[in-house]
Amino acid sequence: DADEVIDKKDGVEKRRGSTTAISVTSMTPEISYFKTLSLLVERIMGDCKVSHLTGRFPDLVVSDGDFPGMLRAWLGSIPII
Repeated sequence: DADEVIDKKDGVEKRRGSTTAISVTSMTPEISYFKTLSLLVERIMGDCKVSHLTGRFPDLVVSDGDFPGMLRAWLGSIPII
């Protein structure tokens, strides 16, 4: 649980959270416009569904620069690295 305080030193709380990794289908230049749009919607909705079902919401998105991951982070005002 991200709210669990594991250490409090000098008035600074350190927190421990969980990592979630989701395997996704790649979007490549060869796929059609319709398939690209379909995958984009599927990936964004899938990420939202995972957060909703688990009650866990990301504090940070680690991305390789793929558009759906970056768009989802941007829409949720989540920092991206």
